[in-house]
Amino acid sequence: MQKVLILTALLVIFSASQTMDPAPPVWSPSFYVAYDETFIKDGHSYTFNGQFFYDAINRRQRADKITGRFDPTCSSILPNVTTRCQHLVAD
Repeated sequence: MQKVLILTALLVIFSASQTMDPAPPVWSPSFYVAYDETFIKDGHSYTFNGQFFYDAINRRQRADKITGRFDPTCSSILPNVTTRCQHLVAD
């Protein structure tokens, strides 16, 4: 009888732990990351470097790209031009 009670208690604990939702991920209030971006066009692969800055406290973010040639926003301003590009979002 004692084994049945222990097994039942373990099953209850295990079941309860499986139904609890994990905490959602939380970003740091501010951070910086360097990244590589690969773009494929007409079978050719192009890799570019960039940097992303995030600052939730001051409500702003910035993405710097070594070239904006294949970026939809950058190339809408200077089409088909390989030049530095910066996306800035601020409130």
